[in-house]
Amino acid sequence: MKFETHENIAEGTTMSQEGQKAQKQKGFTLIEIVVALSIVMMLLIFLVPGLFQSQEDSKIQAAQTQILKDFPSAILRVKTMSRTCSNITTAKLVARGIPANTPWESAWSVSSANATDVTVSYPTGIADASILGDLVSGLPLYPADKSSNIKNADYSGTTIVVTFRCN
Repeated sequence: MKFETHENIAEGTTMSQEGQKAQKQKGFTLIEIVVALSIVMMLLIFLVPGLFQSQEDSKIQAAQTQILKDFPSAILRVKTMSRTCSNITTAKLVARGIPANTPWESAWSVSSANATDVTVSYPTGIADASILGDLVSGLPLYPADKSSNIKNADYSGTTIVVTFRCN
């Protein structure tokens, strides 16, 4: 029968403890963390600008919808009730369902109203003049488009000025 010495037992325990430590090691190495962060950063670099652009595109689309559909509809409802366009105000159009603010959270206003026309100043957050010009030039104007209620559209700075027919 062979007996283990005190030294052999101590060595066996030490080797056993090292084996357990190697098996129980949890976590990530520094290289793994750096690689993972690099991948996340690259994804953000490519995705974030597109996200902001799509938000701006949706604001432009909402503005176009308000100008093409909401304003003419509300102007017609106010005119139907009062039989004239000369008394159309911002408050009356808001009461007929047009949001008081543009998609850029700026307040629009009726700058003038007479028997035949209503002019609205519509501030935007569009700093790029070419985008603002494209938005304005894309609006159908009367008489070229007989179904349009927009008599004139122009922009100055970041504000669109639209004159609607009061028919």
